[in-house]
Amino acid sequence: MTDCPLSRTESEVDPTPCGRGGSLKERRCQLFKLATLAILPGIILIVRDAVKVASDVQIVQLNREVKDSIMFSVEISAVVHAMQIERGTTALYVSSNGDTFVRTRLPNCYRETDTAFDGLSKWVSIDSNAVFQTKVILQRRIRDFRSNLDPLNTNLKQVIEFYSEVNAAFIAMIGRSLNLRKPFNFWIDLVSYQKLMISKEQAGIERALGSTYFAQGQLPSNDLLWYNEKRVLGLYFLQQSRQYSEFADSNMEALYDGTELNTRITLMQQHILDNAAMEPSVAAGAVWFDNMTEYINILNIVQDRLANKIIQAAEDENSSVHEALTISVLEFVIAIVLMPIIVILVRNIVQKIQNFSQELKEKTCELEAERLRTEGLLNQLLPRTVAKRLMKDGSALPESYNSATIMFSDVVGFTALSSVITPMQMVNLLNILYVTIDARLEEFDVYKAETIGDRYMIASGLPKRNGEKHVTEIAKLAIDLLATIETLHIPNIRNEKISLRVGFNTGPVVAGVVGLMMPRYCIFGDTVNTASRIASTGLPFNVYVASRIQMTESSAAKLMQIGGFIITERGAEEVMGKGIIRTFWLNGVSAKPGTNGAAYARPSIEENPLVSSNVTLISVKELPIFTEGILLKC
Repeated sequence: MTDCPLSRTESEVDPTPCGRGGSLKERRCQLFKLATLAILPGIILIVRDAVKVASDVQIVQLNREVKDSIMFSVEISAVVHAMQIERGTTALYVSSNGDTFVRTRLPNCYRETDTAFDGLSKWVSIDSNAVFQTKVILQRRIRDFRSNLDPLNTNLKQVIEFYSEVNAAFIAMIGRSLNLRKPFNFWIDLVSYQKLMISKEQAGIERALGSTYFAQGQLPSNDLLWYNEKRVLGLYFLQQSRQYSEFADSNMEALYDGTELNTRITLMQQHILDNAAMEPSVAAGAVWFDNMTEYINILNIVQDRLANKIIQAAEDENSSVHEALTISVLEFVIAIVLMPIIVILVRNIVQKIQNFSQELKEKTCELEAERLRTEGLLNQLLPRTVAKRLMKDGSALPESYNSATIMFSDVVGFTALSSVITPMQMVNLLNILYVTIDARLEEFDVYKAETIGDRYMIASGLPKRNGEKHVTEIAKLAIDLLATIETLHIPNIRNEKISLRVGFNTGPVVAGVVGLMMPRYCIFGDTVNTASRIASTGLPFNVYVASRIQMTESSAAKLMQIGGFIITERGAEEVMGKGIIRTFWLNGVSAKPGTNGAAYARPSIEENPLVSSNVTLISVKELPIFTEGILLKC
């Protein structure tokens, strides 16, 4: 069995508290872990239910606070409504210079205001002014104002500002009481409720100023601007209230829109805005006052209905929260009851789980090791990308490559050499050679296609496409291999120097996986055949001439287009199966990057050559002649 870090023998004991062996201490430790995992969901459920119960209780408390705040705001609204009527009546009384008809209305207004004050269940201090600290102090100040009221010594502005200050404090008190700490489903109705109350307050001031116009016959310019401001603000806040709440909008549409009261008020508002001088008339002022009072009463009715709707919504939400609270308590009790049952069940099955887990770990480790070995072997047979596609889809379709470079290399005199050394020495020689070449391949963007005997096939540009880099990668690799092989030492073979013949060609190819039992990644095309023939007709190493790299015209053209290589033309060569073709030597890398070395002749493989016109090639029709290591002719 494969050695696996997860597998152990029965005799091994892990010194750690929670080892993977089979000691009693380890089994207890695993039991504790499994029991913890089994109990953990119950603990989470208990904690969740406890948090939910606490949250539901808080929501119930908040809903009660909202309900109490709305009911308190209804009480304050009654006070504000009474104060608005008292303000309007007092303003009409002062504007009419103490008219007796208006004077008879004041005592009734005072009583209604006092009754509304007595109906307040509590008091919220909302102003630093000492007058608003308690209800008793505020009532005393209102009584003092009433007793000191004199139409001859009190003007309209004083009256309106006094009552408006009190109403503003009450409206702020409502806002403070409705300052909710969480968003409720009915928060839109709450906003509409507050906007409607502000609109009603603006309408009350408009009522007082309009009564003054009819009682005095004309308004001063400042009072007219004041009146128009309150009229616009009243309409603005009413429109906002209706936009926030469809309930408020539908009630206003049913009670006020399109009614005769609406028509009368609109005509009288236009009359006031024109501010045309007229005969002072307390009766006309009373008509305006009564019309506006009826309008404000409609606003008050809508406000009370909206308050009742909010209270009902709070009660409904409380009911749903109570139901959720009951369910949470039941879940909590069930979780507590199930906890010991789960512990007992876990204890009964933990031994089986431990045995199965240990066996599963060992089998899993063996399977993983097998998988890695299989993948490693497959990656040696096929390119990694092709192997992944084959393992994923079960098939790998062949691909066509418009341009790739194929290189062949073989050992010069391999047949003669194999006849003078033992088979073991031959295997050792090829192993050293292949290991050396394989190590150099990792430095370049190339793929080892196959090896047959001493013949080595390398490709670039497939299966991973790399644009036009494939020809330069092969060229650099060929130069690197010749330099590496020259220094290669083969043990047990004396006086023998390994020499390679290298040739490559560039062109279109087709590549794909062939076979099922032993699949191979094969490369097909005339480009492959030509590259093989070019390698066979290369120039090997001898005493006078070093090994040279031969390439076809297509490869030379691309290298000269890219630049950076030293290239000479070998000339027309007879190639078996191809006839006479034009070949070139790759002599090395140019000292100046981006150039092609000295002046060389240009391959004529296209109508539009790839090399600029200022580059020429020296055609070498015969091999260089050396005498005692000195170049005599090239």
